[in-house]
Amino acid sequence: ANVGEWALAACRALPGATVHAFEIAPKTADRLASSIDAAGRREQVVINRVGLADVEGEIALYLTLDSDTESSTLRAAVEFAAKDQGLGEVIETTARVTTGDAYLRAHAITHVDLLKIDVEGAEFSVLEGFADSFAYGAIDMVQFEYGPINLTTRKLVADFVAFFADRGFVVGKIYPEGVAFKPYELGDEDFVGPNYLACHERRG
Repeated sequence: ANVGEWALAACRALPGATVHAFEIAPKTADRLASSIDAAGRREQVVINRVGLADVEGEIALYLTLDSDTESSTLRAAVEFAAKDQGLGEVIETTARVTTGDAYLRAHAITHVDLLKIDVEGAEFSVLEGFADSFAYGAIDMVQFEYGPINLTTRKLVADFVAFFADRGFVVGKIYPEGVAFKPYELGDEDFVGPNYLACHERRG
């Protein structure tokens, strides 16, 4: 699901919660805003036209004009999608990014129930931008993607498991019937994915 579909699903599941959505690509941010407005959920969703990373400032963004959903800070991710879907030329532009820690401080947010990351291969950059938040236990759960692009980023399931284990989380693969939490095995490196959940041990 794209960020708009996920944000609306979160609104329906947690009617009293505030969803903070981040979209780095302008066209996709426009689509997100339209979806939220059409659903009458603008009061529940904060739309940020900025990306998350491990630094604040400007960063290269890659996209194709044939799609308003395929974009990434990794050229290889968009090239893969473009080839797979028969999309046009991949172009480079610039976009603004901030860190999760900076955003939480600026908005006086002390607790995050669920951090969902769908950034086409740049997951570790986003996670490292929440370093302080992880350190003081502000985040309960993290959903992240893993797939073919990890062959390019060289970030394996083992790296995610180690990152989260150091911070008191357990990691499991998400299936339609639930989440399979289990010890890491080499066979987990199938580069298929798509989604994993990291849950802090305090959540039981």
